[in-house]
Amino acid sequence: MEHLYGKTHLQEELFDLTFHLSPSSYFQVNTKGAEVLYSAIIDLVEPTEDTTILDLCCGTGGIGLCIARVSALSSCV
Repeated sequence: MEHLYGKTHLQEELFDLTFHLSPSSYFQVNTKGAEVLYSAIIDLVEPTEDTTILDLCCGTGGIGLCIARVSALSSCV
């Protein structure tokens, strides 16, 4: 893969997280659909500040980062 012109990365937002994506990044391109799916996962996991997250084979880490975000917020409440 050779970069010829333009930006080397794209930016996508998922919830309040910003992802910097390269051409080889594994990322869900339907961000609205991903927000619905990740919200359902978060509801099932019910993360707290004591939750440990292992996001194996995670690509850009979208699911794990979204769970961690909620887990960190729960420690601020």
